[in-house]
Amino acid sequence: MLLPQTIDLARRTMLTAKISVTLALVIKAAVMLLGLLDYAQTWMAVFADVGAAPLCVLVA
Repeated sequence: MLLPQTIDLARRTMLTAKISVTLALVIKAAVMLLGLLDYAQTWMAVFADVGAAPLCVLVA
């Protein structure tokens, strides 16, 4: 009984990790695109690098 619960927990953990990584990459890609179009400001780039980490922690 313990092994199926452990496998289920591992699958849910991997899903949460994938969501967190995807969220961080989408934020960074959006800011990079805005930067290429010359619309991004410095605070946006800082948020993309530093501010995405707490969001990923909150998702977990």
